[in-house]
Amino acid sequence: MYYDGENQWDAAYKSSLTCHEKVGLLTDQHDDDQIAELRETDEKYCSQEDNTAPLINCTSNFEKKAVKYAIGDPNIVTYHDGYIGFQNSRARWWYFAVSNCDNPNGVTRMTYSIELTNGKTFWTKHVSADEIGILETDIVFVILFIYLVIASAKVARVLANRQLYHTSFKIFMASVSLQAIAAMAFVVYRCMINMSGEENKVLKYFGKAVCILAETLFILLLILLSKGWTVVRGRLSTQGTMILSASITFYFLSLIVTLFWSAYMFDPGEVLYEYESLPGYVTIVCLTLMWIWFCTCNFHTLSNYPDQNKFYGIFFAAYSIWFLAKPIMILIAAFQLQDHYREKAVNVVLNTNLFFGYSVFLVLTRPSTNNKMFPYNVKTSQIGVSETADDVVDAGRPKASSFERANMFRANGAVSPS
Repeated sequence: MYYDGENQWDAAYKSSLTCHEKVGLLTDQHDDDQIAELRETDEKYCSQEDNTAPLINCTSNFEKKAVKYAIGDPNIVTYHDGYIGFQNSRARWWYFAVSNCDNPNGVTRMTYSIELTNGKTFWTKHVSADEIGILETDIVFVILFIYLVIASAKVARVLANRQLYHTSFKIFMASVSLQAIAAMAFVVYRCMINMSGEENKVLKYFGKAVCILAETLFILLLILLSKGWTVVRGRLSTQGTMILSASITFYFLSLIVTLFWSAYMFDPGEVLYEYESLPGYVTIVCLTLMWIWFCTCNFHTLSNYPDQNKFYGIFFAAYSIWFLAKPIMILIAAFQLQDHYREKAVNVVLNTNLFFGYSVFLVLTRPSTNNKMFPYNVKTSQIGVSETADDVVDAGRPKASSFERANMFRANGAVSPS
């Protein structure tokens, strides 16, 4: 049994050492209590009384349970069971390796069942030390995201009554609803682990896929609003629509590839973060480029429509933080945080960032007379599909007033839904 360390698992795994040399990594450090010999004997392989390992307290009652085949048969099968307790100075990853150094073919056949636990309570027993506390955090965020869904539904009803229920707000509602569903899936997934110690991978990757879709929709919304869509213009140019569609699709696919890469390509013998891969680094670059594009669009829209500075000033500042928080946190987690702190820290920061982004948008679009940042000045019944109107809006006449913008959205009497 090796723990994560330069002189133990790191030295034994994927190394050119021989079988005896790998076992010697433990015996040379007087860590004999990390070795349990499975042989035909009633001997106790380690006991608390003669324990000398500095970071492990080992007790075991391994013993022969049954023997099949004839004595001396090379295919003899022995059954062993027992328990081992660990007391570490800090959280560690433990790796179990089975060897038969005296047989040139190694271990030819083995069936095993291992149950690893941390304490005895529901919240810790079947949970890895680096993930203890995540379930409680996820429960809190489920409540918060459900609250946002309810609040956004109430705002949507008011906006609909005032004919201000634009498509941009519908995208927001779809995104926050999907995020709430993903958060609930994660809570159910972790509850199942806490109860039985077995993970439901289908539920896990369903939650992650829904979360990816929610994030992609929200980024699409932010880019559209930065371009002035449903605020100072009724539609985008054909070229702009094609570029935006291609960019969002590429980002979405990079997230999906990163998810599959971490699920099927990562080595279980190594402790890696989800984004520590080529697709993960591509995703970080894409998100950073999205932020640069977001900044450029905001600057262009605000320079042409300065009367919207109350909305776009807060919008730009808040969502610049939102865009940059994820790539910065990913880089810190991958290269600075210790492995046994990373999972909990990333979970809290990224969920907080999502809640922050949704909350700011809900505050900005709150239909109140006291809300001076409210972006929707044109009713949905005034938004048309006239190419002439679109060209005028895309031209971006500087310092256009709200009255002039309302005229831009009219389409010679034709009305289409937002």
